[in-house]
Amino acid sequence: MADWKKYSDTKEINDEIDNADHGFMVVYNGVASPVIFTGKHNEYNTKCMTRYLICEPQPHAEMQAIWAKTGRPVEYFHRYDKVWTPVAGNPSWNDINQYRFAEPKKEVIYYRNYQYKDTSRNEKLLVGVAYLDNLNDLMSPAYTYYPSMEFTRWLGDRQEMEID
Repeated sequence: MADWKKYSDTKEINDEIDNADHGFMVVYNGVASPVIFTGKHNEYNTKCMTRYLICEPQPHAEMQAIWAKTGRPVEYFHRYDKVWTPVAGNPSWNDINQYRFAEPKKEVIYYRNYQYKDTSRNEKLLVGVAYLDNLNDLMSPAYTYYPSMEFTRWLGDRQEMEID
């Protein structure tokens, strides 16, 4: 954890501030500035600076940036239940939790081939594909759009396909 240090206008301290990769904070005349500064010390009023703090990197900064851009679902590791749990709403990004992006859920479509007759075209047997919204639909006869299509039988069991 970062600690507040007493500021004095020395080369060593100014070099430390100038090389702070994640910025620094300062106390001016006994009041801590709520801003994280970046840049060189001589760009700021160092005459009133009494203390400084070199900021440490936020452990989840990369994930936060990706999440802010994409809105991908995030999970955190529940320390007591030992399971990855979906974050409801915005992640808190606290230092004690582990975070990861939830695996994208692949869309699954269910279908089943069937045989039917088309009485309007006087054709004996044709093959169709029934795309089904859920597993319960798999037990019902194939849905037909036209009265001339007469369901004959299912051709095999239900099948499923993952779509990326």
